[in-house]
Amino acid sequence: MYPHAVLRRLLPVAVLAALFGLGSLPAGAATTTTTLPLANTPQNAKTLLSAAVNDAQRRGSVNFLDRTTGTTQELLQGAVSAPTAGETLTLGGDSVTVELVGGTVYVRGASALLTNALGISTAQAAFANGKWVAIQPSDAPFQLLTGTLNIQSTIGDFLPDATKPLRIGKVTTVGGKKVIPIIGSPISSVAGRAKGSAALFVADKYPFLPVAGSLVLKQQKDTLLESAAFKDWGVPVQLSAPTGAIPFQTVLTSAPTG
Repeated sequence: MYPHAVLRRLLPVAVLAALFGLGSLPAGAATTTTTLPLANTPQNAKTLLSAAVNDAQRRGSVNFLDRTTGTTQELLQGAVSAPTAGETLTLGGDSVTVELVGGTVYVRGASALLTNALGISTAQAAFANGKWVAIQPSDAPFQLLTGTLNIQSTIGDFLPDATKPLRIGKVTTVGGKKVIPIIGSPISSVAGRAKGSAALFVADKYPFLPVAGSLVLKQQKDTLLESAAFKDWGVPVQLSAPTGAIPFQTVLTSAPTG
């Protein structure tokens, strides 16, 4: 079994543009032609990876689309930033949306996904099915949900482990953008006991912002493949609080927990 956090996907680089529409991604704010030395050495790969993560964190927000295939089929899309964020997960024909607005998390989705997303019973999930549920910082699911609505969580699956050998791939083009692949082993918290590889594709010029990511994990007969595309780095996320949301505590009292 794979960790739940890595229910995502990898596809060959040549397929990324077709799946994610990378050809329509904006050029971003890069205005300099400064490049990093690209000699294929572990130190240069580690330096470039660090620069890419730091540049992403400084921008503070991103729009993304993330697909998983293999043993699991999943689509995750949204936009995240520190004060405001939103994601929609589609799994097995059901979907759940999570939004962070004004310090409150709002969740709406199918009951089949709400049981795990909110840690509630089947009966409670049936009550909340299709309704917006308002979750406050004092509510149990708040920290778990907000922990996924940030830059680190969004790109984390695709970050190769910097404590293990890394390499820089040849500069290639993804959706009309020149990118540098940084390739290595997935971090242990992503891979668990599975074996595989992770790659982050970053812009070939400063700022070295991530353009795409890929992950492949294999364990016994199971394979998990994940790819993601990133755009709109630094663009503020605009969301309004949903109207008519019911408090999480109301969901808890709607039915027994068992």
